[in-house]
Amino acid sequence: MKDYKLETFLDQLGKNQAKKTGPKTRGFGFQILGFGSGGAAGPYAIDYLVVAKKTESQIEALKYAQKLREDDPSVRVTIDLENRNDEEIKKDAQQNGIKTIVWIEKGQEPIIN
Repeated sequence: MKDYKLETFLDQLGKNQAKKTGPKTRGFGFQILGFGSGGAAGPYAIDYLVVAKKTESQIEALKYAQKLREDDPSVRVTIDLENRNDEEIKKDAQQNGIKTIVWIEKGQEPIIN
């Protein structure tokens, strides 16, 4: 039987071991996804914001958003069901780079801005 010195095995890596040299660096989440960047989030990539003007308009808003998604799967649609005032919604949409607002009111045609 052959005798091996311990030092010869310290330089070899097993199949599940990573080489541990150099300082630790930020991994995938920090470099690629931007986690931990400390900065504010950028604008959303949304094409349409569908807004239910009143609580009773929420079902119509959901249906309209679904129709937009079915007509063009590449379209990015979000829905606002919070019953906020119009100015607050417009300001939020402008700050977040939302291209189009669709106002839904029960029993009426959608208003597209």
